[in-house]
Amino acid sequence: MRSLCSSLIALSLVAMAGCESYALRGTVISGNESMVTLVSDDDPRLDLQGMSGVTLDFRLDPQSLGSKSLGQSVTQPDGAFKMPIDVFGAGTLEYQLGVLARSPGYNSAQGVVKMPGGHERLLIILAKGHDQYRAPVNPLDDIERFQSR
Repeated sequence: MRSLCSSLIALSLVAMAGCESYALRGTVISGNESMVTLVSDDDPRLDLQGMSGVTLDFRLDPQSLGSKSLGQSVTQPDGAFKMPIDVFGAGTLEYQLGVLARSPGYNSAQGVVKMPGGHERLLIILAKGHDQYRAPVNPLDDIERFQSR
């Protein structure tokens, strides 16, 4: 019994030591059409000259009632981004990821994709133009505003 407990403790310590935190990775580039897509980590477009200073917003399960903000990030000078995600099972379990990318002088890119796994990256393409993005209206805010009159 004692050796079984020791084995279980040793196994749990090894499993915990092997756990890494998940980081969402990708690149933003300029193109003909604004879009958000998942690509393999060896996709050659990830190595193209990227866009610096693009603001990125991420939401977990954006189409569910339990949707929550994962935060914001800004791209590096080479267009790459890396954002730690502190959600149980991120990168392993299947989650939906809402992405919004915005930069002055470009159309915004908005999309919902599955959260990338270990060998996947986000590729975000922004087309030149005017940002037409408008934040969604929360109907509960309208109800509260009406009731306070």
